[in-house]
Amino acid sequence: RRAFTDVEIEVAETVAGQASLAVEKARLYDETLGLTIFNQAVVESIQQGIVVLDRDLTIRRVNRYMMERYNWSTSAVGHLLFDHRPDYAAFLREPIAVVLALGEPQVRYEVERRDESGAPSIRNYYLYPMREGSAVTGIVLLLEDVTERARLEADLNTRAVQMAALSEVSSRITSTLEPDQVIDVVLDALNRVVPYDGVSLWLRSTAREELYIAAARGYETPDATAVSELVGLTVEIAYSPLFREMADKARVINARDVAEDPRFPYGSEAIYKNWLGAPLISKGEIMGVMALEKREPNYYGALHEQLALTFANQAAVALDNARLFQETRARASALDQQAQRLALLNRVSLALAQTLDLENIFEIALREVAIALEAVEGSAMQVDRENRLCTVIVEYPRGDEPPDASYNLGRYEALERVVENLIPLVVDYTEDNPVAASMHPILRRRDVRQSLLVPMVVGGDVIGLLRLDSTGPGRSFTPDQVELAQTITSQAATAVQNAGLFEQGQIRTRELETLFESAQATAVTLDLNEVMRRVTIQMLAAVGADACAVFLWDDVNDLLDVRGEISAR
Repeated sequence: RRAFTDVEIEVAETVAGQASLAVEKARLYDETLGLTIFNQAVVESIQQGIVVLDRDLTIRRVNRYMMERYNWSTSAVGHLLFDHRPDYAAFLREPIAVVLALGEPQVRYEVERRDESGAPSIRNYYLYPMREGSAVTGIVLLLEDVTERARLEADLNTRAVQMAALSEVSSRITSTLEPDQVIDVVLDALNRVVPYDGVSLWLRSTAREELYIAAARGYETPDATAVSELVGLTVEIAYSPLFREMADKARVINARDVAEDPRFPYGSEAIYKNWLGAPLISKGEIMGVMALEKREPNYYGALHEQLALTFANQAAVALDNARLFQETRARASALDQQAQRLALLNRVSLALAQTLDLENIFEIALREVAIALEAVEGSAMQVDRENRLCTVIVEYPRGDEPPDASYNLGRYEALERVVENLIPLVVDYTEDNPVAASMHPILRRRDVRQSLLVPMVVGGDVIGLLRLDSTGPGRSFTPDQVELAQTITSQAATAVQNAGLFEQGQIRTRELETLFESAQATAVTLDLNEVMRRVTIQMLAAVGADACAVFLWDDVNDLLDVRGEISAR
């Protein structure tokens, strides 16, 4: 056997060292390759867009998600970022400079722009530094599309605002019971819940099967119909397919494009293309419709329909409550007016029952009617139909001197018409009213706008007239006031008739008393001269004469013999 020489051993050691170095390099390469494959797998598996940049902002890698989701391609590799996507410079140049200079991650949240297809998008951009030791050698750009999430958050925020608005509106519209105020609150708050370019509130007529526009908002563009022209418009439900369908089915109708909807005959010419109608339903009855319009077609969706219906239901309840309150208040007012009227009539009846004087009766009737009708002037006249005269008995307000005016019926058409027709007459003092001309001499003032003449009728004959004057601008006597004046005048007429009957009764009583006293006075004596004297006294008392004489006829001498002569003086 031969021993290895020192040279051979040295050569073997050199070869062994080279072999071990090669093995180590091969192991490290395998590890590096495995890590690279692992990193690539990690990068590719991340469901976000990733772009790897070197320090010069050259694109070194683009992951599959970036290519599939954001329409990038491998052709971007090797290009500078801002050369490949110039639009990124506006919002990424500054944060990239910070990352390269300070090595600190940067984020740009919710950048709104158009995506590769032109649709609106919202994205977050994350920038992370790549390091070798303490040196920044590149940047990892990560893209996160948050469009759907932002939309969802916006929808949630919108719904929260809408729900808050609905809650606020609900409290506001129930805080008032005035119909006009409820309508204003409803329309003013509606835009916070459901946007519109124009809205009209249709209410159902109580008299006919039709709807009328009670109020409107919007319609502010020059080519739109003005709100003032819309309010008051009516439509018969039977001749409107839209409203008839809504009344029958009690549901929301969303005409997304009136140009293509056969229910809108002139839809192609309409300015507002999307029409949304929500019925106002209260207690199972449709009391109106809330119609919203937008200029762009297909604007309103299912959410808007639901919100509009919810809002309309609240508005319907508020409007119905306001209507019931108005009816209740109207009934209470009517009862109060009726009570006041009964109190007035009772007061007049009591006052008339306490007097039998004709002038007092006329004055009470005139004063009470003038106060009740708020007349500034008036007069009460006694009618003498036989002589065709009207004589003023009393004036309102009373003057310093008693009235002494008389009017011939033939010269005053208004007075004659009331006396002949037995019904009240309202005279308007206008230039084209011939009846008014005959009244001017009767008036005490020249600023009278209207007069009311009320006849006082007893047994089918007019025994008197009341004249009431009004001077206020736009002030006129209402039918209820005319009826009240006629009622009081009728009470006065009855009082006049009662006074007349009382006076006749008094006269008859005096006649009977006189006859009884005469019979009693002549029966107590048989002396002819005494009888004549007593008869003379009774006659003076009975007829109210100043002197009386009793003559006996002497048929023999054909003479009248004075037997009793008495003077009241």
